[in-house]
Amino acid sequence: MDIFLTVCIGVLQAAIAILGIRVSLKPLAAHHHGRFIAAFLILGILGIVLNVIQQKRNGNAQHTLQAQIDRIEKNTKTPPSVQVTNNIPPAQVINNPGAPIISVSDRRSVVLDCSMRPLPVAYRSSLNFLDPQWGGVGSMLNAPGATSDAYWPSQSTVGFGYRCELINDSKSVEYNASIELSSGTGEIVTMPGGAKTEGAVKSAQKVNISAARLEPNGGKLEFYIVHSGVDFVKVQVPDIATVEDVNGTKRIVPLKKLNAVSRSTMSVFPFENRP
Repeated sequence: MDIFLTVCIGVLQAAIAILGIRVSLKPLAAHHHGRFIAAFLILGILGIVLNVIQQKRNGNAQHTLQAQIDRIEKNTKTPPSVQVTNNIPPAQVINNPGAPIISVSDRRSVVLDCSMRPLPVAYRSSLNFLDPQWGGVGSMLNAPGATSDAYWPSQSTVGFGYRCELINDSKSVEYNASIELSSGTGEIVTMPGGAKTEGAVKSAQKVNISAARLEPNGGKLEFYIVHSGVDFVKVQVPDIATVEDVNGTKRIVPLKKLNAVSRSTMSVFPFENRP
């Protein structure tokens, strides 16, 4: 609105200037005097009215701004008193007769850090893995005291999997730290040109990843996620983990997700064994 008023005042001033130039350069005939006098009067009155409206709006805006400045200055000198009633307990405890005690804790947390790795995986002693094809967690053991690496799934494997670490991010030992993954299988769709992408997920199952003991400040369980089937697998990661303290009390803690699992899902395509 202020810009509109300014434009209107400018147009009126330009019109008055044009009329003045016209009168100065070419004397008017007597019968035109009345028209030009009326035009000057109308333009002048409109200019006065618009100026009054603009000045009034400016005054109101200045008054509002000064009132805001006064309130800010008052609140700075004497901050308002705010009373907060905290009815949220530090931990929610669910105690059902005959069931383990479970509490929710925000002072502890577990981290899941996953990154894509090429296959096969070389290992010297042991290796933990999850294969959604058969829905279980297993371990591969090399011969005790082995001086050379073993390869898993096999030395002729071609493909990719995920190397994951379940990490204790608290200052206390965590027992039976576990997360429940959801793995859904779906058909692989071949695009024009040979590129492969994910089709619709057809079925899903739950898989539990658990570590019997995680040492404080970075103790971890390392495991790999691969797929030996023919479909792709979409792995969904939860937002919480379950841990136990030395007394056997179960706690639900936040699960922090890093790198490949930061968006809570991972797509795993099947590997191949080539001769």
